[in-house]
Amino acid sequence: AVKDGQERTVLIGSDSPTLPIAMVQDAFDRLKQHDVVIGPARDGGYYLLGCRAIVPDIFQEVAWGSGQVFAQTIQQLDSMSLSYAVLAPWYDIDHLEDLHTLHQELADRPSPQSPNSNLAAAVDQVISKLTNDDHANP
Repeated sequence: AVKDGQERTVLIGSDSPTLPIAMVQDAFDRLKQHDVVIGPARDGGYYLLGCRAIVPDIFQEVAWGSGQVFAQTIQQLDSMSLSYAVLAPWYDIDHLEDLHTLHQELADRPSPQSPNSNLAAAVDQVISKLTNDDHANP
């Protein structure tokens, strides 16, 4: 979205497939007042990052793949004196237990017409395969 010459860009991780649209809209809204918006993932990373105007070089000094990604990114933002907003926590899919969380979320809201029905079937297959592999290779 462009307003008053300010472009706002929001990126979401593909490993957060059920992120509510309202949270993405909230990110765009917060970029009206802040340079950066960040959505912390429950594992110490983040599921969403948004910037307005120019994307700052905030990815240096971050130990990618660690549980410190969110905290280190916040340190980068602070060191650059950028204003930022933090969204509500959400989860991303990094481990089998995260996949189980997604499976449960999809099971709680079943709908044959939903685009998530294909996702639910795929998640079922992956969990079944991983579970069978674990039992086959103790």
